[in-house]
Amino acid sequence: FAEEVVLLIDDLDKGWPPKQVEGQDVVMIKHLIEVLNRIQRDLRKRKVTLRHLIFLRSDIYEQLVEETSDRGKYNIIKVDWSDPEQLRHLLRQRVVSRLDATQQEAGWDSINPQMPSGRDAIGEMIDGSLRRPRFLIDLCERTLAFAINRGHGLVTPEDVEEGLRQMSLYLVSDFGYEMRDV
Repeated sequence: FAEEVVLLIDDLDKGWPPKQVEGQDVVMIKHLIEVLNRIQRDLRKRKVTLRHLIFLRSDIYEQLVEETSDRGKYNIIKVDWSDPEQLRHLLRQRVVSRLDATQQEAGWDSINPQMPSGRDAIGEMIDGSLRRPRFLIDLCERTLAFAINRGHGLVTPEDVEEGLRQMSLYLVSDFGYEMRDV
């Protein structure tokens, strides 16, 4: 009933301590990859394509490679979230992916006004999110909520500033929890 299956796996490391991954966790990921490869081969015999992607933190991946005899075995895609242009590209793709090619620029411009500082809104939001993708997406959602609830057809600089203000309050409380956990 399907010719292709795409499987994306994320948050395996949720709750794992940063920089202190246990050996059994890495073994679990290694076995998961082996099982996915075996399923891929079995489905190929039935003329079904299985593509899978596992999202891992770089420290977990490096430990996985250390424990693997065939180090070139895995195809990796490294994403550097400290690069603001990658975050901008991620967000742009997320915004325009459902739009017709003729509407993509207008769709992007509708959420990316010029700010009083002379920068665009996305640049301000990337800096305000501390370059963390989840924070950036949260900040964009907050900003859009302000625009919608205020009856604006487009995101305004005031919507962005209010989103940034609300996000900064959230981040202060969130970091308080992280400090408590540490």
